[in-house]
Amino acid sequence: MTTEIPPLSPTSEAEIDSFQQAVSQKTQPRLLLKKCLGYLSILLVIVSIALLAFVVRQQHHQLVEFQSLMRNGSFRHLPDEVQKLHERFDKADTGFVSRQDWQMQNDRFHQALIAQQGSVNDQQKSLVRSVTDLSRAHQDLTEAGSVLKNTVKQQEMRVDALITWKSQQEKYFGKKAGTPDREVLRAKKRIVAPFMLSGIERRGEQVYAVIIPRDTDPHSQISQMRLLTPGESAFEWTLVSISDHQALFQVQGHRQTLSVNGG
Repeated sequence: MTTEIPPLSPTSEAEIDSFQQAVSQKTQPRLLLKKCLGYLSILLVIVSIALLAFVVRQQHHQLVEFQSLMRNGSFRHLPDEVQKLHERFDKADTGFVSRQDWQMQNDRFHQALIAQQGSVNDQQKSLVRSVTDLSRAHQDLTEAGSVLKNTVKQQEMRVDALITWKSQQEKYFGKKAGTPDREVLRAKKRIVAPFMLSGIERRGEQVYAVIIPRDTDPHSQISQMRLLTPGESAFEWTLVSISDHQALFQVQGHRQTLSVNGG
């Protein structure tokens, strides 16, 4: 017994066609993607084969060159070149060591220079101190010399005063004893000085005898004044010594004392 399939209605056929079109639209991108992937795989295989062929060709070319070098004996020079490289490396190493030694020597020289500079500075300071000490010692010696000079002058004045006192005593005792001698006779012949002893003046450590020529106008006495120190002369009279109010002069071979304002 057979069952008959009822014929499809026009509506059912239209639905089937639309369904098939929808299915075909969905599957068409997948098919296109599969085709692209297939073509890409084929292209990759072709490129890989080409690269492999290129590498093989390069290796073959290098092998041929290597065999050619082996036949020509070019590798015999390699040990020499290697030896030269070793020598250059040794020289470079030696140069580097020498530079290190030079740097060490330079550091030592710099340290020695710094130490020497410090020693020079110390010596300079010591020299400055020595110069300062010498300056002080020179100043002390100068002051001591000045004091000694003043002391000598004072002693000379005392000696001259003693000589004057002794001369006066001898004259006095000679007159009293009635024994006129040459000194007494000379004393009797007193010479009139051409000047007057105006005064005794002190300026610091120096003592001066102030004299004014006789018969001088009172208005010009100041301009005619002269200051004498022991050893100086005026009108052929040499000043020997100075006391408080007197001055001892030497004239014509004998000594004569002049008093202040006393002639």
